[in-house]
Amino acid sequence: MNPSSGSGRQEILGSAYVGLGVTAVAAFILSAVAAVADIRLPASLWWLVLVGVLLSAVVWLLQTRTGATHGNLATLAMRIGTRPFDAKALGFSIAAAALCAVFARDWLPVPLLGATALLCLSLLRQEGRVEHGIPILYAPPVGPEPPPAPAPQPGQAVDPASALEPRSFAWEADFTSEERASLQITLNVLLSRLQEFRDKNPYKNAGPPRRPDFREFVRGGVTAETLDAARKLRRYTEDNGWTAYHEVCAVLALAQSIPYSLDRDSRNLDEYWRYPIETLYDQTGDREDSSILAACLLLALGHEVAMLRMPEHVAIGVAAGQGFPPAERLVQSTYFYCEATQSGWRVGQVPEDVNPGDIEVVRI
Repeated sequence: MNPSSGSGRQEILGSAYVGLGVTAVAAFILSAVAAVADIRLPASLWWLVLVGVLLSAVVWLLQTRTGATHGNLATLAMRIGTRPFDAKALGFSIAAAALCAVFARDWLPVPLLGATALLCLSLLRQEGRVEHGIPILYAPPVGPEPPPAPAPQPGQAVDPASALEPRSFAWEADFTSEERASLQITLNVLLSRLQEFRDKNPYKNAGPPRRPDFREFVRGGVTAETLDAARKLRRYTEDNGWTAYHEVCAVLALAQSIPYSLDRDSRNLDEYWRYPIETLYDQTGDREDSSILAACLLLALGHEVAMLRMPEHVAIGVAAGQGFPPAERLVQSTYFYCEATQSGWRVGQVPEDVNPGDIEVVRI
């Protein structure tokens, strides 16, 4: 069993909801023992314990199904507490309470089950979701570093298909008002790959596509260059003992440090979305470009990300991790708002001119 699986099981067992389910199972066993010993218990208590067991079963079934998709219990723990999960659990609680009333002809379980369900959901929303160490949770998505390209021999012509051009980035990351770090990375951009992405960019000639697809630019933009950047950022995390919050802040600060330019000035087009490799090479871009780059790097690092689209702006959302701000700052109960364009903004900080009701979440 890999370490991330063990860590995930520990975190899931610590969940308030699963904790209740385990307690219910123990209570059910004790009740069964009491029944065998001919100790009389109220009928409503039997129904309450039984529904607790059923709720626990629903939780574990949901975990099994989701875990089969994600293959990582730690990632699964991060997803517990989202609105769909809360809605299913609460709906099941109400249905179970109604069944208790009908079949037991005893209405006492109804208020008890309702109060229990609300208490569980309240505890679940306050548990903070994730408290993992970065190397365990996020190490698997970042693949092994590729072997370096062989240096050309003296007098040997450089193959245009393998020509590389370096790009260096140096920036400051502010984690708190008292904690900051200086970072620097150098990437080698494969020019032939850069040209491939420029050629296939849907904005190249025809203008903005009818339905721009953030997923194509973020997931489809993962290249050797972005993975190399992710590996170098991960090295900072491991060497400094950073949390998930530190790592996300470092990526946001990198995106924020890229000089802003209008598409009309940099590409001679009214609208042009850059793939991450284009932004890394051009070292400039607008709000879509810096947000797409940040989302791609965070995706390569293993973080769960989404694009937050607004009428006149775009940002990114990142699922909770160790060291993140309080949970009331979540967008749609799932993502922390992350500003990737304007400098100085940290995880969870929302500009005053952003109306949360205008945010459209595009899951990546």
